[in-house]
Amino acid sequence: MYSKYDEMRVIKQVMQNYADNQKRQYESTIAMLKEQSNNFPLDINSDRTNTELSSLQSNVSLLSDYRTDYQSALSVVSELNKAIMCYEQGYTQENIQSGLADERAKKGNRIFHDIRTQNPEYKRIMDEIAYGLFVAHDP
Repeated sequence: MYSKYDEMRVIKQVMQNYADNQKRQYESTIAMLKEQSNNFPLDINSDRTNTELSSLQSNVSLLSDYRTDYQSALSVVSELNKAIMCYEQGYTQENIQSGLADERAKKGNRIFHDIRTQNPEYKRIMDEIAYGLFVAHDP
């Protein structure tokens, strides 16, 4: 059974993986845009101009989405780090003896609870991850 600390660490890793995936998709789209721009028709009367332009515009729009999702995920990871650090910094020998470790653990739990219940980006990202897993595993 997971402790709260373990749960926080797992969720942080899931969020970090999500952020890393958004960054990879951003970089992949940038590479695709470079390739498309090199192959863009120079003739303004070309039939390919409209389709290539439409494709470029949709890819630029994707870049914005990837960037926003990446930044949102990093902000959630940062908040999760605060909760995790309450545990990691609180559990020293002297803090355990003085009772400060329990106070730090309670503070970490409060931060974690606030993230899960009040952070709309956390909810949105977790919903997106859950839906992606559902679609990937539902025949």
